[in-house]
Amino acid sequence: MKLSSQLLAAIFFSVMVIITLVFMAMYFEREADGRLVGALSNLIPSVKDLNAATDSFVNLRTAVNQTALSVTTTDRGKTMEMISQAEKGVSAALYRYGQNDIYDEADRNLLQKDRMTFEHYVQRIHAAIAGEKDQAGRDIAINRFLAGDIKQAAEGFLQAIRAHVAYNVKLAADFQDQDEKVSARNKVILMSVAITALCVLAVIYWGVYRSVIGGLQEIKTVIIALSKDKNFTVRLSRHGKDEVSETFNYINELIKNLHRSFSEMQASAQDVIVASKQVSQSARRVSAASGQQSESSASMAASIRQMTQSVNNISDRSADARSLAHEAGRLANQGSATISQTIRDIHDIASAVGQSGESIRAMESYSGNVNTIVQVIKEIADQTNLLALNAAIEAARAGEMGRGFAVVADEVRKLAERTSVSTQEISQTINAMREKSSMATEQMRIAEELTGVGVLRADDADQAIAKIGSATAQTVKMVEEIANTIQEQRASANNISRQIEHVVQMAEESSETAAGVAQNSVSLLELAEKQTSIIYQYQI
Repeated sequence: MKLSSQLLAAIFFSVMVIITLVFMAMYFEREADGRLVGALSNLIPSVKDLNAATDSFVNLRTAVNQTALSVTTTDRGKTMEMISQAEKGVSAALYRYGQNDIYDEADRNLLQKDRMTFEHYVQRIHAAIAGEKDQAGRDIAINRFLAGDIKQAAEGFLQAIRAHVAYNVKLAADFQDQDEKVSARNKVILMSVAITALCVLAVIYWGVYRSVIGGLQEIKTVIIALSKDKNFTVRLSRHGKDEVSETFNYINELIKNLHRSFSEMQASAQDVIVASKQVSQSARRVSAASGQQSESSASMAASIRQMTQSVNNISDRSADARSLAHEAGRLANQGSATISQTIRDIHDIASAVGQSGESIRAMESYSGNVNTIVQVIKEIADQTNLLALNAAIEAARAGEMGRGFAVVADEVRKLAERTSVSTQEISQTINAMREKSSMATEQMRIAEELTGVGVLRADDADQAIAKIGSATAQTVKMVEEIANTIQEQRASANNISRQIEHVVQMAEESSETAAGVAQNSVSLLELAEKQTSIIYQYQI
């Protein structure tokens, strides 16, 4: 594994460990807060409701004791009102506890016991109060209140409440013990993760340290051997896939290449000596080749003249293509203007269709209002018909005196019936209109959608025409560039023809230069011998 990968892995692992520890700490803290909130949200209301029940029960006992001392009806009524309020207070507190504060089945059983003992006490006090009809009855009730079965029932309820409170206190202690255990466990987990992460990071960094320091020491040894002893036979020995191993391989490859280069230079030094002797002979051949080069240059000049004529023809054709490209650009601009006008017309159509849809929907709303008015008229006609019937009945009862009134009532009834029939016909007509309006509204909605699609497609067509215009403009520009390039090639062809003539002259000069090369080959031989003596100083 590469050192960079190891370092990146160590950094990534460190970051992930820190993030993990932070999130674990946050999770543990939120878990502890949740447990605390859960405990407080259950235990505090539980104790509050039990205390409220106890306070109301104390008020109840006080009121019960006062009943035996109440002689007048007024005092006794006030005392009974206090008893009723206290009973309601105890019952309400126990009811709240049952609705909101039950923790488990044992808590539910304790609440049931509270209710049973309270009901037992209430039954006893009401029986005793019912017997307080005279002084003897009140004396018996006082004895029962202070030392009899009613006191025992009260003590039973208070014991049940105390046991219930003690159970809630025990739940609080259990919550605290559980929270301490969970906190201790969370601390152990965090410490374990942190220690494990430190161990892993220590192993990674120790491996990186050994790889880097050991590699540098070995590289130092090899560099000393190369610089002082000029020994190119030494190599670095290490196998692996990290950066140090790759560096060793590159250094070994460099030493190997230098070793091979010096070996080749040593061998090629002898070849240079031989080659320098052959240079003189080659110089004579160069002189002969220069004559042939002159003849080839003349033939090349004729070919260049033919190429110039072809370039002229191409230049004429490019001018025609440029004219056609300009005409295509003009037609594309005209098409774009036509498409733009069509798009504006389609937008106007879409706006008109939308306004028509709004008008039809408004007419449908008005039809609904008319239908409501017709319904009111029908109800009035029905009421009028009913009143006419009642008037006819009253006229019949009146005999001869009510005959004229009966005729009027009959006409009113007939008029109400015709009105009812007419309102039904109007209602049917309006319903038919509303159905047709709904159909027209739906068709208008479809037309709006189709018009919207047409607008989008027209926009696409406009964009396409714009792209065509842009492409045509680019084509015109490219054709102009091609024409300009061909003109430049025409000038270049003429220049090449002149240069070929110059090449012929240069060939003649090359023949003269070949003689000088033969003289320089002697100097080259001396340099090759000197190079050989230097190379033999290295151990290869």
